[in-house]
Amino acid sequence: MSRDSSRNTFLLRLGIGIFWLIALASFLYFPALMHVLYKERSLTIFTWPSILDSRYLTAFEKETGIKLHITYYESNQELFGKLQASRGVGYDVIMPTDYTVEMLIKEKLIKKLDRSKLFFFNRLNRHLLGAYCDPTNDYSLPYFWGIYGIGINRKMIDSTTMPTSWKLIFDSQVAPRGIGMSDESREAVLMAAYYLFGTIDIAYNKEQIAAIKKLLIEQKSWVEAYSETRSEYLLTSESCPVALALSPDIYKIKAEYLHIDFIVPEEGSFIFVDSIVVSAASDKDEMIYQFINYLYNQEVLEHHRKKFGFCSPVYEEVPLIPQGFCPSDEQLAHLHYFKDVIPQSVVNDIWITIMSR
Repeated sequence: MSRDSSRNTFLLRLGIGIFWLIALASFLYFPALMHVLYKERSLTIFTWPSILDSRYLTAFEKETGIKLHITYYESNQELFGKLQASRGVGYDVIMPTDYTVEMLIKEKLIKKLDRSKLFFFNRLNRHLLGAYCDPTNDYSLPYFWGIYGIGINRKMIDSTTMPTSWKLIFDSQVAPRGIGMSDESREAVLMAAYYLFGTIDIAYNKEQIAAIKKLLIEQKSWVEAYSETRSEYLLTSESCPVALALSPDIYKIKAEYLHIDFIVPEEGSFIFVDSIVVSAASDKDEMIYQFINYLYNQEVLEHHRKKFGFCSPVYEEVPLIPQGFCPSDEQLAHLHYFKDVIPQSVVNDIWITIMSR
């Protein structure tokens, strides 16, 4: 190879390396750059897709003169990774799921709330307060929530003879071929643990971890797709007769697809709570509390709940969402959270093993 050719190859590889470093830095630190460019009257909101209606965000901007920059994430792992890498710089209001709240508190990435600036706190459902992830609710406010269950396409499976059980997901003798399963590693692992042991609150030993791994490896042979956020598509497209699903996702399609049902397994199930927290790196408290109070305004809450199917964080005289999708307070007390009872390193090891098979 000539000297010129070697130099050109080196420059090409160097250019590719620099390109990917810039791309990675942009991915991780774009909100921080936005924070510098739009510091005065703006907020950066870090949230799930399909949880906030852009029309209502625009209405808030017009009402207050505060510009909102919305940044989305697709998983709690992505949220945590970005906040950890940036130390929260460039983010103001964040909407993580409950178990991520606990991780953010431990990493000191979020700060305590000033309840004197919250006009709705006494209206919050007490059954959603005091959760394991933030027992005193110093850092987090429950916003939208729902339950995990099983979506059923009655055109593809005889629902009159099937059990209303986790067996539809985990038992090879009962589960149909081609189910939809969660792609969130912690949730999948703890659901398997709950199915095997009837609880997640145990001191896990090597034999129990091995049993969880064995079950999830076996299950892979009858999984069509790992995707929590597309469960409704998997059911309506008839790609899967059964799919692990979140209650809001099935609620949104139920009116149009009458043959799609949602069941809560008789053994019990899990709750998810998407909370509102404030980045420890933010210095925009006045605007932040304006935005948070706006989100809990009754009209704003009702609109988002009807549109996206979430359960209410405040007490309701007349529930907007049917009980099959939003449990009563009594039922709520018996649902489980995806607590940090198995170290994340162990969860990652199980999941990597499963995905590599």
